[in-house]
Amino acid sequence: MQKKNQFYILLGVLLVVSLAYRLLDHAHLEQTTLLFIGLPALLALMIVKFSDRPKSTYMAVFRAITLFLLLSAVLLGEGIVCIVMAAPIFYAVGAIIVLVLGLINKDRKDSDEDTLDSGMFAMGIFLVLMVFSLYRDVQEKPIQQVSVTKIVPGELSLARLDKEVDLMSDLPRFFSLGYPEPVGIEGEGTDVGDFRKISFLSTTKGVGTLKLKIVERQENKIVFKAVEDNSHINHWMSWRTISVSLNHLPQGDTKIEWTSTFQCELGPAWYFVPIERYAVKLSGEHLLNTYFYE
Repeated sequence: MQKKNQFYILLGVLLVVSLAYRLLDHAHLEQTTLLFIGLPALLALMIVKFSDRPKSTYMAVFRAITLFLLLSAVLLGEGIVCIVMAAPIFYAVGAIIVLVLGLINKDRKDSDEDTLDSGMFAMGIFLVLMVFSLYRDVQEKPIQQVSVTKIVPGELSLARLDKEVDLMSDLPRFFSLGYPEPVGIEGEGTDVGDFRKISFLSTTKGVGTLKLKIVERQENKIVFKAVEDNSHINHWMSWRTISVSLNHLPQGDTKIEWTSTFQCELGPAWYFVPIERYAVKLSGEHLLNTYFYE
């Protein structure tokens, strides 16, 4: 009977958390701290509040988080990459909630003074943090800049950006986690006003396109600006510019600098910005090698 009650409790918690996600999605807050910290906090608080097995609280919370993340792949239409990115912070928040409540309950048992309900106290703290974090999330996000450089044999030109390439060839293993795949590229030319259209295939959202326009052209520098992006990547970040600069060295080689600028659309920024900077760095290295290295 106890196991059956635990099952109903878990089912009820998952239902409430799923409804909370739907509300966040409806309010266009699904990319903010409210989702990645608020939701696991709510889940953990409810499990702690209604679970009658305090000795296995951590296990109960982690089980609920795991089930929610797995269900999100089916019910919420998210790919494995979303689960991998969100899982560490979900588990960390759950563990912190259980730890804090455990310390509060311990202090309450060691004292004869009346105290507020530990769950309500912890919820109050998190509500304050959520308001502050949400304020930070909706503010203008800083532009991130990531550059990669490489010295390639021979005196190369920007005309290399006009050649046909297979963007899937030698794609870094990191992107096999489930990121949208670059399945095609259209457009040509290296003059101001020329376009490139890169198609990305998402296993959950289908095909979307990133459209880039050349807005600056110098002898050894070219700058693309993102003018449209309906790929699933815009769920996580907004591309701004991609610039390629060449520097011909005295020994006859070419130093290439590939610089990308973007804005992280996920919160909290302290967690997601480093992940996205790493992904953009790998992307820049891959594109530089694809176009300029043979």
